[in-house]
Amino acid sequence: MNKRQRLIALAILSALFLSFSVVSAVVAAEQPGNPAYIWLNGKWTGPAPGGGTLEMELRVVNDNQITGSARIAGGRKGYSPSVSGSVNNDKVQLELYNPSSGNNVKFDLSSVEGILKGTRKGEEVTFKKQQ
Repeated sequence: MNKRQRLIALAILSALFLSFSVVSAVVAAEQPGNPAYIWLNGKWTGPAPGGGTLEMELRVVNDNQITGSARIAGGRKGYSPSVSGSVNNDKVQLELYNPSSGNNVKFDLSSVEGILKGTRKGEEVTFKKQQ
């Protein structure tokens, strides 16, 4: 194999490796959620930390992992946390993270007749799904 052929072969191998890496990253990034938890996908509202109403858009991915976004209506302005968590049967754990303050707020919830009920720092909270 001469120098030119080696360079062409190296370029082809590099392109194949790069293509494989990109495809692997996309596939590994996010898989569909478990169909048993599809009921959790959508908009939910409930009391916000610090007052007002917390509006969350939730989606179950990678089997039982929750991802989403939130916003506060009323109460604290400029607070748009990201949402993460997990679901296991009727138990839902959510964590809101506000990058501007670095604060985390955790919720331990259970699904009871289509409503998420539970606690945040020992305080009772209820979230209802919006249609």
